[in-house]
Amino acid sequence: MKLAYLGYDKTSFKTHNVLECYFDQIDSYLVDANLEANDLFFSKLQLIANNVCIPVDETLRTTQHKLVLKEIKNDYAGLKKSISYNYDLPTVKQSKALDYKKKQMVLKDILSINFNKLTNKHEIQTKNFELLEYDYLIIQGHQLVADRIQDIKQNIINKIQVQTHLILNIEFTIKYKIDKQHLKQEFIFIENILLKTIFDNWYICGISQNKISLGLFIPYSQRSSVEFLDFITNRTQDLLNKSFTSFTIGEMLNRWESASDGFVSSKMALRYPRNSSVFPSFVFWTQNKINDYIQNLFVIKNKKNRFLFAEKGNS
Repeated sequence: MKLAYLGYDKTSFKTHNVLECYFDQIDSYLVDANLEANDLFFSKLQLIANNVCIPVDETLRTTQHKLVLKEIKNDYAGLKKSISYNYDLPTVKQSKALDYKKKQMVLKDILSINFNKLTNKHEIQTKNFELLEYDYLIIQGHQLVADRIQDIKQNIINKIQVQTHLILNIEFTIKYKIDKQHLKQEFIFIENILLKTIFDNWYICGISQNKISLGLFIPYSQRSSVEFLDFITNRTQDLLNKSFTSFTIGEMLNRWESASDGFVSSKMALRYPRNSSVFPSFVFWTQNKINDYIQNLFVIKNKKNRFLFAEKGNS
């Protein structure tokens, strides 16, 4: 069976660990084919707030740590639910992987997507006038993927996904003032625990060598405003320089958008749910959690879908 996966970046490749067990060929159509998968995992992020670093390991937390956590309890729970789905899944043993082929293409090169009821195939027409047929279609529930699909002639979606907020990712250079080993590499920085909001207040940070990248939520309606993005970038740069004494923030290296799995005001609705699915964006998900999601909420849910798994004999 052939699968077409419409995704945002190379995060979609993390689904192949399980999907390759059921599909002979996986073709990925990505919005940004050059953007690597996110390597920050929410469950492993420490918290920095009120000048204290709160460890992930609960046994290492002091009374001061617990007092800070009490202040941010509701915001933390809301953020966890928003960006990584609020559930726990049992680990399911994976099937043996098939020998399969995969290709990577650019989503903007698609001219049309049509589901042919006579053949039960998804037909994708590309800019080079090549017509490709697929047995199954998966769409990443990512706002920027939904935006791109709106520009494509298609008959597969009844309702496009809409999110109120996106994640603005900003990457800066940093210059260390002390030994860099003192710093934690991945953490959530909270500017003010008394504000009771994650917006323009919580920053998901990752430090790698002489660079720092951080993500913060911005209104979807402001994503195209260069003036707003420049304001937020400058404000964030000033904030980090005032908040951290270990390093100095330098020039901006890169700035891009991504989406979480939360803040959805309108979910994507598919016209042919037996022949297609919507997956989460998987931002900040660990590989094990992605695997378990597919096994529990995709494979098991579709075990009676003989059209999907008939050719592989899976049930």
